[in-house]
Amino acid sequence: IAFVGNDGYIILVDGKSRQWIGDLKMNGSVRAITFSEDGEFIMGSGSDGDVYKWNVRSRRCVERFHNEDGTITSALAATSNFLAVGSG
Repeated sequence: IAFVGNDGYIILVDGKSRQWIGDLKMNGSVRAITFSEDGEFIMGSGSDGDVYKWNVRSRRCVERFHNEDGTITSALAATSNFLAVGSG
């Protein structure tokens, strides 16, 4: 389970034990997060306009790209082949 935290943190909690397992840190405040279909990755975006992709197991950022239209992301959705980035 992932929660949007303060100051650019995404908080990871084990779904069974409900115990904290780690944090992910991005620049700016977190606006939207989503898991990949297989649960291997989590994507997050926020006030800096960048989209981050982390490996959940290692908690390392494996990819980062800028939202091309330059707006702040307010929603993310992922499938096995695509990532939708929405703003409003």
